[in-house]
Amino acid sequence: MNRWLVIIIAGSIIAGLSWFVYPVFFAPKNETLFSATYRIRVTEDTIRKTLVPGNPIAATVQLIANRLTAAMYKHTISAVANTEEGGTLFDVRITNLDDSSRIKEWLTNRGLLQFREMYTPQEILPAINLADSILQVENAGPKEINPAKINTADTVAAISPEVKALLDSMNFSEQKELQRSKGISSLLQISYSSAELGVVKIKDTASLGELFRRKELIYSLPSDAQYCFGKTSRGPSESGEQQLGFYFIRTRGHEKAVIENEDIASATGSFENGKPVVTMEFTEAGTYAWGNLTENNIGKPIAMLFDNFLLTAPAPQQRLGSTSMITGDFTVSETQELALLISGAALPADVTILGTDIRKVQAPQSKKLLVSLLAFVIGAAATFFILNSLKST
Repeated sequence: MNRWLVIIIAGSIIAGLSWFVYPVFFAPKNETLFSATYRIRVTEDTIRKTLVPGNPIAATVQLIANRLTAAMYKHTISAVANTEEGGTLFDVRITNLDDSSRIKEWLTNRGLLQFREMYTPQEILPAINLADSILQVENAGPKEINPAKINTADTVAAISPEVKALLDSMNFSEQKELQRSKGISSLLQISYSSAELGVVKIKDTASLGELFRRKELIYSLPSDAQYCFGKTSRGPSESGEQQLGFYFIRTRGHEKAVIENEDIASATGSFENGKPVVTMEFTEAGTYAWGNLTENNIGKPIAMLFDNFLLTAPAPQQRLGSTSMITGDFTVSETQELALLISGAALPADVTILGTDIRKVQAPQSKKLLVSLLAFVIGAAATFFILNSLKST
């Protein structure tokens, strides 16, 4: 047989084997690719519109595109011909989807970082006491008669004064505990730390928020006090339910905080004492504002909020300079995503996902073709050298 024909056949056999072997041994099992199209509605926010110049809807779409580009997602954003009342529709198509929940955060999170002063638990105490009284009254049901505690004349005469006093004290303690469980502690476990009023189970956050939106409670609070939830150093409840911290921030009557995204020159995920953190570098204006804020609140907690969720509340001991860190129970990926979001401007309009179409796409064959071509060259070359070696011997 012609030597060159043998070389070509041998190289082709090796290349064919590699075509089938590559997916088994070399291609990652989790390299399944997906594409997704998100139908979103972008709606102007009347308050934010006054804070952001230009067209807030166009600015929001551009910021979303910037986020996806920075996160290395291949995407296209196109306007939909029809629009819904109160908003404009867009289709966001992503061709290299890896995590749908992560994409939803990029699309819908406003990404607003704010630094605000805080109220101490002692300053909110009147509102807490009023909330406690309201819940005790509302949760108090009809008095129940316990047959075991009905004393007949014979029963009273049969027990000693000491035993009667003990029974009375036990009854008093039971009533106090019942009263306590029907008050504010039925929703909020008071802690009264330097910043955190208490912890609340996630399932009770809506009820607690509704309570503190009542007019009577609003009037008992300082005029610029605004509640928020956030991270807590305390773990799950005794029953294992996740909990959040309950805080009050000081707005001083301004929607815009002292420091926001535009005051951050850069933000990166890093490590501090072996734990993931976000390190921020302020702009010149941000450095000045941060220095004044920390100097005016030495020993007092300062809220670092992300989309009105408190991430951390450090209490500075001196005037601080051009850098700051956001610490907490973060993973490495969480710090990277948080850094990316706060590095850009916050979305000036609301984004709602109306629908999602996720499809599996065929993995590109370029790697397999390259491996097969390389295998052909190696197989042909090896066959050539083997034949030459046999011929020489």
